[in-house]
Amino acid sequence: MLAVLTASCQSPARFLTPVAQWLEEDRAEAMKAAPVIVLAEITNVKIVSGPRIVQQDDVPRIESKLFPDAPVPFPLYLAQIKAKTLLSLKGDGSSITQFYSWIWNSGSHGGARLFRPSPGSFHVLFLRRDGECLRTVGDYPSYDLPISGKWVTAFVAGWKSSAAEGTDPIEKIVVAQVRAELESLAWEDVNRKIQFAPSTQSPTLQHLPYWLRYAQEVTALTSPLLMARLLETYCRTSTNAAGRVAACEVLAGIFPGRCHAYRLAEEANVEKIGAVRVANQIEACKQAPPDHDVEFLKAQGWPMPPYNYGWRQTHERRKLTMRFYAAAMDPEIRQAACKAIKATPDLGDIPECATTSAH
Repeated sequence: MLAVLTASCQSPARFLTPVAQWLEEDRAEAMKAAPVIVLAEITNVKIVSGPRIVQQDDVPRIESKLFPDAPVPFPLYLAQIKAKTLLSLKGDGSSITQFYSWIWNSGSHGGARLFRPSPGSFHVLFLRRDGECLRTVGDYPSYDLPISGKWVTAFVAGWKSSAAEGTDPIEKIVVAQVRAELESLAWEDVNRKIQFAPSTQSPTLQHLPYWLRYAQEVTALTSPLLMARLLETYCRTSTNAAGRVAACEVLAGIFPGRCHAYRLAEEANVEKIGAVRVANQIEACKQAPPDHDVEFLKAQGWPMPPYNYGWRQTHERRKLTMRFYAAAMDPEIRQAACKAIKATPDLGDIPECATTSAH
């Protein structure tokens, strides 16, 4: 049925308008509501219309000091994209061969990540029908999850191994993506380097902590609690030592209250790759940087990370946030969070405060 619909889509530029959102929460909700989700390989891209200028009024601005304005206006071009479906992840997407999306097509762009459907690239696509056309659920910023070609086979295997678990498809996608990357990592992947040349010194190599692909994006699709637990599981138990180190560094680097993960990274680092870097991270955590400091978190009202997304506060989200802090690895954060929870009766029972875990 989908193949028939996409084949009969005529003059799409006349009625397909760009869908632009600035709040990460709205983007994530649109992706979760997509009726069709597939893992696909892009085979061909053809610009069929454009440019369409997206004006500032088209993109709601985030209420954040970090991002006071959306980077607009900017041009988007309507692309007809052909793809080969590898997995149907939600809905009947097995016969998808073509869809449309408004994409950035030239020059440089300093805003949020945009969809780059290069032939030969792999993506988890979130699609819906618009009239007779099949299109991405949104256009700005990107409404896809890129999958590295190195990890596509592992992603497919991970998805199929969890197919019988009956969990939410979005959670299964995120788990499969994180699992595929962390279980495939080698030491050379974890030991990233950049050339750094201070004005008074000769160029030196700086070792960077590992950065999980699109970690903040998939956190918005699920929750900080789910992602922190997933990364902690790999940090503590993965049989791939390089993946363990990466998971520990990402966990402590993104999520407050997880400084102890750097200690676990040090233990897992049997090859002593980037050992000085990990040691420096441990020392930095001893200085209690703001997002790992109890007083800072209390003064900010225990904010939900990542902080720059402008989350709308609901009762359920508030409870989920406090569960996130109550599940912290660092005892001072965990204890302070549970104390705050006890002083807030409307939060109800928080299971993380009722259990004693060996952190």
